[in-house]
Amino acid sequence: MRVPRLKPIIDIAIPSDFIAESPDDREAVRKIGYLGRGAAIFQVSKIIIYRHKLAGGRDRAEFIMKNLQYLATPPYLRKDLFKLDKDLKYAGLLPPLKTPNHAPEGKPQRGEYREGVVVRWDGYFSIIKIGDGVYAKVPRPMPLGTRVVVQIDVPTRGMIRTGRTQFQGIA
Repeated sequence: MRVPRLKPIIDIAIPSDFIAESPDDREAVRKIGYLGRGAAIFQVSKIIIYRHKLAGGRDRAEFIMKNLQYLATPPYLRKDLFKLDKDLKYAGLLPPLKTPNHAPEGKPQRGEYREGVVVRWDGYFSIIKIGDGVYAKVPRPMPLGTRVVVQIDVPTRGMIRTGRTQFQGIA
């Protein structure tokens, strides 16, 4: 009998000054994009940014964190979760990740998992945006703006009824 191999958990730690030698924010965002793309390829589960200052350098931990969070968010949720911010000025330079949650095409299928954000509450149901123009109904109240992962239970014409819901925190 073969024992299934468990996927190793990979966490990486980077100093907040790893973009210190970048001449401007454009190059810094490109470097952050390379880091995020590499982390997606190697299925890194957590990126830890620790504060570290070079002599005379400035701390950029918040800048790195915002850009990495933006990069990790599926494109159809970015407008709902991120407001205009000077730290995200060059976010268009970030490369696509090509991860399963970033490219949901067409209508969701039964049993599929989708990441979404709660956009409305209608009495007994929370309405969750799980794609461009695609919404899910979850029979339980959730706070507006909460990021969740839903499993599609029964796809219907206008709305999608969902089964299980998992909350996903944003650090």
